[in-house]
Amino acid sequence: MKLSRLIWIVLLIIPAGPVRAQTTEVEGDYLYRVQMLRANPGEFRAFIEQAKIHFDRIAFLGEERPMWMRHSQGDKWDFLILYPMGEWSEYHSSDRTQLRSTLVSDDSSFAARIAWTEDLFVRGVGPDVLRPQMDEAGFYHIEMFNALPGKAEELLTQRRMENEFLQALNRPVNFIFVREAGSSVDSFTLGCYRDLKHFAESGDLSPDAEEAAARYAGFGSVSNISPYLRSLIAEHHDTLAVAIQ
Repeated sequence: MKLSRLIWIVLLIIPAGPVRAQTTEVEGDYLYRVQMLRANPGEFRAFIEQAKIHFDRIAFLGEERPMWMRHSQGDKWDFLILYPMGEWSEYHSSDRTQLRSTLVSDDSSFAARIAWTEDLFVRGVGPDVLRPQMDEAGFYHIEMFNALPGKAEELLTQRRMENEFLQALNRPVNFIFVREAGSSVDSFTLGCYRDLKHFAESGDLSPDAEEAAARYAGFGSVSNISPYLRSLIAEHHDTLAVAIQ
């Protein structure tokens, strides 16, 4: 093989440095309440309409409008709703608490259409970063993790490494959210895509490109990514979801 051809192959396979798929920050210290819920049997569409009214009233009172998505396949919830809080102290300040108290009557109608619900409080990027990405997307990939004892921090390291892997392949990276209170989930990631086709484009990547990206991210090999993740978690829930119009 000619030397010039060999050099071009090496340049194509091995990244010379970070490849920025997107410059959006993916971690932060902003507090959210994440509500996972199932609507009453037969009330799926009615719940959507009721929730839209509920969110409109929240926004009218000056609170950040919640962001949400609808389950397509995967975990047991029908809907996942992110309520922007900011900080515990400011969210529960007398002024904001007083404003939200006016939602009590609407809350009863909203809650009456819920068959099951679970709350998780997490830290992540602020709504100013997250909302534009979610608004532009039509399809989401959510991965929720319960870490093995003592492995929560290493799990976060693995998720960051996987984002480096995705960046090197010029794929959308994932927002990372870390548990503060609520359900047993230690952390979860959220990927935003245009549609299912955009999400599935990773299947078109060449094995050589994936191997190079894995090495660049510190995995050693693409075949090591999944086993390393499995060595850190006790439980893992994948969900594909879609935007709600």
